[in-house]
Amino acid sequence: MQARRHRNVLSGDAVLGPVVVGGIGGSGTRVIEEIMRRLNVYTGSDLNAAGDNRWFTLLCKLPRWDLDARTLESPVMRALGTFERVMTGRLEFTRQDRQVVTDSVRRCRHWWRHDRLPDDRPPAWLHDRIASLLRSGQDYPPNAPLWGWKEPNSHIFIRPLHVQFGDRLRYVHVIRNGIHMAHSRNQLQLSRWGSVFGLPGGSGTPSPAASLDYWILANEAAIEEGQALARGGFLLMNYDDLCAAPEREITRFVDFLGLDPPAGVLRELACVPRPSTSGRRSDSEVAKEFGNDRLTRVRALGFPVGGSR
Repeated sequence: MQARRHRNVLSGDAVLGPVVVGGIGGSGTRVIEEIMRRLNVYTGSDLNAAGDNRWFTLLCKLPRWDLDARTLESPVMRALGTFERVMTGRLEFTRQDRQVVTDSVRRCRHWWRHDRLPDDRPPAWLHDRIASLLRSGQDYPPNAPLWGWKEPNSHIFIRPLHVQFGDRLRYVHVIRNGIHMAHSRNQLQLSRWGSVFGLPGGSGTPSPAASLDYWILANEAAIEEGQALARGGFLLMNYDDLCAAPEREITRFVDFLGLDPPAGVLRELACVPRPSTSGRRSDSEVAKEFGNDRLTRVRALGFPVGGSR
């Protein structure tokens, strides 16, 4: 891995960011990421079709670090440090950075061989990410006002992110009606992180009730941890509200970022959200499937339980 030095792509020596977008898979995070990119917020130059930052996936999500170890020298914190240097064009591939990448790839290969989850990645994918890391910083737009990323699993990392970035961190949590999401085909987070919340994980197909349990526990935890950030550091975005009143919600998001785009840009951004086409279900059907205790917690998170808007 050849060392190379990139210029600092940010204004002067200031590090303006990050803005991090996370949420349960299928919550609408890709829409928020698209809005960020249209606002010229730099979200990385190695993204998948959904706008997920694959550098974060490689360095932070796939290795399955111990997230409770949050000293600055713990593996997850060293990975976040390397990731920040990648995202801000300052990666020099020091000995520590090389070790972080080596350790990340070694762990990813181990899990691929011995305990593969549906969203783990093969060695060829890992090799492509290393090549991409070596090119990091070259595609950063020179007039980007902010930097950040979208990777739904980021909500699991709120506490380590806060340790790494302190009050610079601005975290956006996207939430969508759990009654609808319990029947979604996207249950990858439950298989990967279920054990964090005392739920069974693994590669099996979860029941809608298990999916809703994860939705409840993960969102409650993310909101609690987000609200513990510095004032102005946390924004909860209800995707259903975004679809129902896009100009209002996008204005709230833009204000959170501290940007001031022209009114015409805001009108264009209001066309980005894509309303859900899920059908409605009766209260009795939903109560029979999930039970009143779960539905009480869904309501407490701000959603109706007789169907999805």
